Amino acid sequence: LYLNWMKSNISEDYVVATCTREVMMDLGDNAEPCYVELSMYDYIVWVHWYAAADFNSELINDYNHISSGLPTWHRHFMLQWERALQEISGDYDYAIPYYKWTGEDNCSICTDDMFGGSDVN
Repeated sequence: LYLNWMKSNISEDYVVATCTREVMMDLGDNAEPCYVELSMYDYIVWVHWYAAADFNSELINDYNHISSGLPTWHRHFMLQWERALQEISGDYDYAIPYYKWTGEDNCSICTDDMFGGSDVN
């Protein structure tokens, strides 16, 4: 229900630029702004895409998937998503389910090097 609302209603808080700052400057003072209004869902999708986008082939910019930034970046990203759903629903106790790996015996990535150990102590 909340997700459908999030997809179909334009956000009052966010827009996304559709051209670069240089292009905006060249358009002059009387030009229409280069932006698009979007739903909160579209904004969340755009943030995820932008953080993973490869804008320079010599520089890998996908730090939210292929580096140690994965757990912290996605935790923040999911927190944004959860807060948006709380705001839309008016239910500030709403929470996105998550996988609790503490105490998990068969978790190959639950190491201190990756996501933190699975030992509950």
